[in-house]
Amino acid sequence: MEAEPTPTIRHPPRVTRVTGRGRVMIQSRPRRHPLYAALTATADAGGDAGDVQWNFEKFLLTPDGTIAARFRPRTEPYSQEVVAAIEAVLPG
Repeated sequence: MEAEPTPTIRHPPRVTRVTGRGRVMIQSRPRRHPLYAALTATADAGGDAGDVQWNFEKFLLTPDGTIAARFRPRTEPYSQEVVAAIEAVLPG
């Protein structure tokens, strides 16, 4: 008795690939996701903008989506600097 062939199931993609630092080449030139480009254009407290240094870098957004602050990886999430920045953008 011959086994039935396993049907091929094609699933639609569930996520879209996002290019962070521009390593994926699209049309022969690097391309960054617009959100990543906006975040990396934001300067930190020292006035430095640029690529994310490490995966613990933090960005604070206002309720309307404006980038309010950027904190480098060594800044602790519960530091007074981060807490004050969060409290400053809270409504009310």
